[in-house]
Amino acid sequence: SRRVKVAETQHTFLRSRGIRGALWLMLGTSVEFDLLTAACQGFGQTPRTVAAKALVGVAHLTTWCFLRPLNLTMAVVQENGLTVNAHQQTMSRMLDYLGRIDRLLHEQGWHAGPTFLLLGGSEWDFKHWNA
Repeated sequence: SRRVKVAETQHTFLRSRGIRGALWLMLGTSVEFDLLTAACQGFGQTPRTVAAKALVGVAHLTTWCFLRPLNLTMAVVQENGLTVNAHQQTMSRMLDYLGRIDRLLHEQGWHAGPTFLLLGGSEWDFKHWNA
């Protein structure tokens, strides 16, 4: 392993200031799960998957990874179907669903809400942007 120079450490610190202490939340499919897994492995971390309490009657898995060098937490809530899910067919159901995800984040120790949100999958229904 090579030695990291002070200048490199300072450069990385300054470049990453916008993401330090942040949560990047992804609602998606296996594509987003693969992205999180690759990022974790790239930083020598192991993703942690937990079964969430039922969201809209379906037990969801949430996978977390903390990237220590960036001080960035990544999480994926697996959608398992995206726009074919009943909660994605009306705005009121979508608002309720997103509220449940927010409560899920609180249950799992993240109280600030997501800093970044990725709505994964090309199937995402953009009529819900107001949610």
